[in-house]
Amino acid sequence: MYDRWLVPAGMFLLLAAAAAALARADTSRSAALRSLLGIDAGGPVLRGRDPRRFRLVALVCAAAALAAASVGPRRSSFADAARADRDLLVVVDTSLSMAAEDAQPSRLGAAKQTIRALLQQAAGERVGVVAFAGSAIVQCPLTRDYSAVAMLTDSLQPGIIPQPGSALRDALFEAGRAFSSEPTRARVVVLITDGEDHSSAPEGVLAHLRKHDAALVAVCVGATVGAPIPIRDDEGRLLRYKRDRAGRLVSTKANPELLGRLAERAGGRFFHIHGRGAFGEVLDAVAQLDAGGG
Repeated sequence: MYDRWLVPAGMFLLLAAAAAALARADTSRSAALRSLLGIDAGGPVLRGRDPRRFRLVALVCAAAALAAASVGPRRSSFADAARADRDLLVVVDTSLSMAAEDAQPSRLGAAKQTIRALLQQAAGERVGVVAFAGSAIVQCPLTRDYSAVAMLTDSLQPGIIPQPGSALRDALFEAGRAFSSEPTRARVVVLITDGEDHSSAPEGVLAHLRKHDAALVAVCVGATVGAPIPIRDDEGRLLRYKRDRAGRLVSTKANPELLGRLAERAGGRFFHIHGRGAFGEVLDAVAQLDAGGG
């Protein structure tokens, strides 16, 4: 807790030394002028503006500002140490149903916003991303390079994985494989999906997550009333809505019951985001895991 004062203390010591040196130089200059001109220190010649004095004032102000900034709010070093020993893996659904706009700006858009917020909250832990649809891939391996995670997250689009569908089981299995084998590291999986699972029996992979001692935070995005799936071009312009082979409009419904059951069996947490629902509770849940909560 004391290391936060070392930098400002050093600044003040340097400031004191510099101020003393400038003061000595100013005194010597004044004495030399008095001797040369034969006038006292209150004479008009010595009352002019000395740029050295302004330099001293500027130095004092700059050092004070830097010192004040250096003792500003900081996260506890104990919390930093705990997070540095943690792996956070976000498993995000990129199937076409995630383009539905019953969450803002869309289901996948809400998922990406949540990931960005998690990155802003990150403080030393390794973060990675697994993307899935009909199959799963590691979009970003575990890393502390949060800018790289953000860039790869921004590149996620509905249908980015060619194989259609939503295979939750494959996604969770891939998440377990992506974790480090280091036994001392804490592990958290944040699953973000609409819950439309195409008969992959995701409950069967929970033992795999327990093997890695991974906590699960399941986040369902989208409404249960059904929403059309927009098809857009690369510029984001709406082209049409998805239809089946018979020409009927395809509607997608979120399945919070499946995700809630999954989280319960894993001993984890479950949240449902739809409309303009905030994801603050998700961030709080992940933060509580830092302190050993659940």
